[in-house]
Amino acid sequence: MSRPHGDDGGADAKVELRPPPRPDGRSDGLIPPPRLDRAARSVDPGAAISARRNRAALRLFGIVVAGLSLYGVFVLLPRWSERSSGATRSAPAVDRAPAAAAESAPAAPEGSETHAPEAVARADVETPPRPQPSLDPAATPAATARPESPRSPDPEFTRAMSEGLAALSREEYEEAEAAFVRARSIDSAAAAAADGLAQARQGLALEALDGHRRRAAELEAAERWKDAVTEYRAALEVDANLAFALEGIERSGARAGLDEALELHLGRTDRFSSPAVRAEVDRLLDRAAGHDGARLADQVARLEAALARAVVPVTVWFESDGETHVEVYRVGELGLFDRRSLELLPGAYTVVGRRAGYRDVRREITVVAGEVPPP
Repeated sequence: MSRPHGDDGGADAKVELRPPPRPDGRSDGLIPPPRLDRAARSVDPGAAISARRNRAALRLFGIVVAGLSLYGVFVLLPRWSERSSGATRSAPAVDRAPAAAAESAPAAPEGSETHAPEAVARADVETPPRPQPSLDPAATPAATARPESPRSPDPEFTRAMSEGLAALSREEYEEAEAAFVRARSIDSAAAAAADGLAQARQGLALEALDGHRRRAAELEAAERWKDAVTEYRAALEVDANLAFALEGIERSGARAGLDEALELHLGRTDRFSSPAVRAEVDRLLDRAAGHDGARLADQVARLEAALARAVVPVTVWFESDGETHVEVYRVGELGLFDRRSLELLPGAYTVVGRRAGYRDVRREITVVAGEVPPP
């Protein structure tokens, strides 16, 4: 087609008109398609399709072989190793096998059909995941390691434990202690032996405490107060906080002091001539009135009788030469005499005789209640 020339006024020229290029780069059909060479035109379309299918089959086969290889390396081989050696292997390799197979396999061509992911998925489904080991450093080995088979106990250890437990059931704690000590000598780390030994020794301690309590009660009943205090103190050596022992020491200690004071005065009734001593004895009898017991009743009776006799004067006769001055200490001067009597309370007295040109004469006399001493 031709059009008039522009402003240059030249002759008409023929210009080939073409549409502008499309944005997507595709042709609108006005441009003829590229021409194929002769060799390309001669290829059979069916053969090309067959070649593409063969290549896709080879890729599929490679993917399947790779997946099975990874499954054998990461799943079957660890299981076989664990069965043969008993060692514990971690499970993350099994869990990562399907993902590793999927990542290592080449991408299939677009439009091709492949079943390799399904094969890997089936392998993942058929193999249950193994427990994941704990990554926490504080986790105990028992949480991640396979439990070891328990070892068979030593026959001697088993025999000692059996004897100890049987003795415990019979409450024969000494025999039980000896058996558990023998068991610990065989296996010092055995917790059962340590527990049994602790129970046996606790039983021995309870037996000892019960023995101290029983003997102390018997001694108190016999009014052997000092011996009872000894038993209570022995109980406190086992346990310093025992209430019965603390109360027993206070009770028996008080009675032991009272018993000792009564016996002291009963052995020294000659001192009853002193008003101070008699006042002390009266106070002691008041203390004894708040207690009972056969021994105490006998002590009080004898002491009261001695105190009653001590206030009854006894007639005592003295003889001298008429030239010696006689004096009785704590009583007074008797002077010069040949024979003289004096009323004295029971007790011990000192008599002194003095004469010019002679050494003094001293004599100790004891006045006993109800008896008349010789002159």
